[in-house]
Amino acid sequence: MCIRDRYMGMEIENTLAHDNRLSLKEIYAIWDETIPSTWFTRLIATQKLKLPNGQEVTLPIFAYYNSLEIDTILIGGIHGREPAGAVAITKEASFIVEQGENRSILVLPLMNPWGYYNHIRYGPSGNSVTDCMYALGRDKAPLCEESEKIVHFFLNEIKILKGATVLDLHEDPGYEEGGTPYKETGTYLYLIGEDAKSHQITHQIKSQLQKCPLPLINNGMTRFHETIKDGIIENSPDGSIDEFLSVLGASPVLTLETLLLSETCLLYTSPSPRDLSTSRMPSSA
Repeated sequence: MCIRDRYMGMEIENTLAHDNRLSLKEIYAIWDETIPSTWFTRLIATQKLKLPNGQEVTLPIFAYYNSLEIDTILIGGIHGREPAGAVAITKEASFIVEQGENRSILVLPLMNPWGYYNHIRYGPSGNSVTDCMYALGRDKAPLCEESEKIVHFFLNEIKILKGATVLDLHEDPGYEEGGTPYKETGTYLYLIGEDAKSHQITHQIKSQLQKCPLPLINNGMTRFHETIKDGIIENSPDGSIDEFLSVLGASPVLTLETLLLSETCLLYTSPSPRDLSTSRMPSSA
């Protein structure tokens, strides 16, 4: 039995189906059915989930990639209460695999399945599953087991090529501050990397985002008091997986924040890989 087959029998109720998200089982099944045998399926970490009936199940965090040297990275589902990225990437799994004919792709569609199921930002430890402060030399130890194993995967099992493109999909629940801090509803980008702002891919993504239902916020301030200028927050030293990947040589590294207006809004609002694709796929979802 292959690694991913162990999880196909999971019977986990989709308790949050009302907000349009796929169930955990659906996400795993779609990737299981879509990834060809020529790709790698790597179990990089696991999380324990206790179901309402008392049963404990193990949730896998999978990486899917078609080369050991990577030039395109797609990330979703780091924060569990921001499921649009994981849903968007998974719904476009076939398209992403097709793009692998011409590039080396790493897909991490659901980095925090425990948080996704429970609709909680962080993992079971109460920390970000991709915290990289220790990997960046700013902390003495990993904050959780998931982050330690994810960093190990990037350092020891694959190679990030210089100039690799990264797109990490998030949502910003601005409503939690008692009302959105923005003058308009929209999206914004965190951007890291030398010459990343002038990169062709950055321009292409910005252009496509202006056409989406929640277009870029030109100027403003995030709820974390970060300045948005021309739709972008540049080189934020936040200790994230995105900053870590930039240190490994990736550029541009783009983190897309789609504004999450309420707990009940439609979640599949991240642009899809098709929306962001013209002559090439710069990233995804």
